[in-house]
Amino acid sequence: MAPPVAGPMVLVPLMPQDGDRLVRAAVDHGVAILGRGPVAGSVAVSGSRAALFLPMLGRGVMTLASFGGCVAPDGGPS
Repeated sequence: MAPPVAGPMVLVPLMPQDGDRLVRAAVDHGVAILGRGPVAGSVAVSGSRAALFLPMLGRGVMTLASFGGCVAPDGGPS
């Protein structure tokens, strides 16, 4: 479940939060948004673990490895 050094990852909020705020924070840390993640409120991204892990954890968001195309079926943004 540890995220890769770089590549696809899933951001999973530990508490409910505004999806737009989560997406903005992720983009501010240099990631590409791939779509909604597999868990309610999660976002599939591609980027650097070093740029994401601690800043997102500080926002109450876990950065996890992406398994088997972890994008919601509609691929839409969260």
